[in-house]
Amino acid sequence: MTTAPLAPGRRGLRLQLRFPRRLALGATTLAVLLALWELVGVRQLVPFVVPFTDALSGAWSLVTSERLKTDVLPSAGRALAGFLLGGSVGYVIGTLLGVLPTLERWTRPALEFARATPVPILIPVLFAAFGASSTTRIGLIALAAAWPVLLNATDGARAVDVRLLDAARVAGYGPVMRLRRVTVPAALPQVFAGLRIALGLSLVMMVVSEMVSADSGLGQFVLQSQRSFALLDMYSGVLVLATLGGLFTAAFNLVERRALRWYHGQKGMAHD
Repeated sequence: MTTAPLAPGRRGLRLQLRFPRRLALGATTLAVLLALWELVGVRQLVPFVVPFTDALSGAWSLVTSERLKTDVLPSAGRALAGFLLGGSVGYVIGTLLGVLPTLERWTRPALEFARATPVPILIPVLFAAFGASSTTRIGLIALAAAWPVLLNATDGARAVDVRLLDAARVAGYGPVMRLRRVTVPAALPQVFAGLRIALGLSLVMMVVSEMVSADSGLGQFVLQSQRSFALLDMYSGVLVLATLGGLFTAAFNLVERRALRWYHGQKGMAHD
């Protein structure tokens, strides 16, 4: 027995109701995890774990003190700058490699060698060469963020349906117009998947780079708190970092939903 497809209006309503439901489930899971953290801290079930409410109070003190300007905002700015720079470079290079197979064959050995080199191992090298400046840290973050975007953009551009390109060619589209109207939109879902990975790597590299030869930043704050056994400060810094990551992810999700509205709509209709 077959069922009639949902009308477009009902499809839209169903998609709108699906998001709040997922949000409620995620919020419930987060609340349970935070409650477990509070229980472990209050009962001292694990040594050196402070209760969540204490860490939350410390995090509030951290972001309302002078450290907001000296540590929190500079760290957020470096992570965001490195993510945008690395994502842009990876997107451009990856798209070019995807549409120019000859260029990809010439550069593949060098790219594979560079990709296999762990970015954290370059911290002492680049710090020795260029100094432990904020610019060098942003460069390290960008280097880590570029790879997932580059690889996904290459695969996305290479996997464009040949029939779409042939149809565009028959319609009189030149190479640049085919790139803009066919290749870029078709590869965009994979590009955003790479950007999502790059966002997490940017935050990780921000913390790691600030733990080496830094006099400010959240990574340095957490490390110094651990070394001085200031456990409350350490957990407060970790909580601020987690919140910062959550805010970045929420903003990214908003941009992704707007940029890929057509793609998610097609997925929703396919599921229906």
